[in-house]
Amino acid sequence: MSPDLMKQRDDLLLLLSSLMAYPGNDYPEKIAHAIAQARAFPPIQEILKTFSAWCETQTRAELEENYTATFEIQGRYCLDIGFVLFGEDYKRGEFLVNMQRICREHNVDVGSELPDHLPTVLRLLHKLDASERKELTAKIVLPALQKIMGPSANWETINPFVRTVRCVSILLELDCIMDNKVLEEATC
Repeated sequence: MSPDLMKQRDDLLLLLSSLMAYPGNDYPEKIAHAIAQARAFPPIQEILKTFSAWCETQTRAELEENYTATFEIQGRYCLDIGFVLFGEDYKRGEFLVNMQRICREHNVDVGSELPDHLPTVLRLLHKLDASERKELTAKIVLPALQKIMGPSANWETINPFVRTVRCVSILLELDCIMDNKVLEEATC
């Protein structure tokens, strides 16, 4: 992946992380900015356009209600990836401690969320070196995204907020495919 494309990917991940935060007054602008940034990733851009069209039909109160019903821990699509992967098991506690340490080392503010909150993890990925990023993505983030979205998501009828998760998944999967292709070409 070219350095320019990697920067576009990283910038898009940051924008997607902001779309997974509770919707504020500037939410429509964030969506528009993400759509513009996704120009190098047409499938993601199309998903975001569909999401934007849906958001335009919602009042702010409806957006907030739908967000809460979708992403809060009792919602169908929890964004706390440690909870998604480990549930209430002690392994999640260990994971949270490690994530808190890594976030602190890389100056990633977790705000009022736990350090395993997907938007926080995406901001962290932005700051990690390539090998750390690949390891966290392959071992933790992609498996969590697969669990969040489920095995057979119907993208025509799925909750529109989950489309932001799908965009992240596509972008990170593309990242892994590109890395594997480079590795395969190097060994041939």
